[in-house]
Amino acid sequence: MAREFENDEDILVWADSLDERWPERVEVRRHIVEAARSLRCSQPRILELCSGDGRLSGEVLLAVPDATAIGVDASKTLGSYVNRQFGIEIIEADLSGPDWAEGILGPFDLVYTLQSMHDVGGEEAISNIYRACTKLIAPGGWLMVADFVVTEETFDPEKPGRLPIAWHLGALSDVGFSGAVCSLEAGALACMVGDMPD
Repeated sequence: MAREFENDEDILVWADSLDERWPERVEVRRHIVEAARSLRCSQPRILELCSGDGRLSGEVLLAVPDATAIGVDASKTLGSYVNRQFGIEIIEADLSGPDWAEGILGPFDLVYTLQSMHDVGGEEAISNIYRACTKLIAPGGWLMVADFVVTEETFDPEKPGRLPIAWHLGALSDVGFSGAVCSLEAGALACMVGDMPD
């Protein structure tokens, strides 16, 4: 179920609380921003899945001012906030549903998400998202997924979205991404990257 808010202040309190509980988010955002800065194309198109308060895409646009950003989020209030604050178009869609990518016009040079995949469901739901992304990303583009990870030994079936790094890398490879790697581990989070073959 999408998280909705009464006002902008509640959104900021919620977003700040995420950074307070998981300060490694700042490092992960910086990592994704640097990846966006390294894109070897002019006027890159970027897509954020579960864009939340838009903080990450706002930072990307400051670093890459010629980029065009689009976000996807299931929350009406978050989508409205991000559009007003950053001028980013938000597509209202629930990534746990099978048809979330319909109507999103690619291709994108970079698709990323921060601390969201664990909420969309388990292995099948996440694999379906990765598969849908292969149709949205341009040849040579990247998918960057930063989320909670666990070891094989600490996987908890009650939290099916918190998966080992190796599972994510295998799932990315299985749907057609090449060179899947973990590009960063920071605290409870890791960033997995898959390249769309040229």
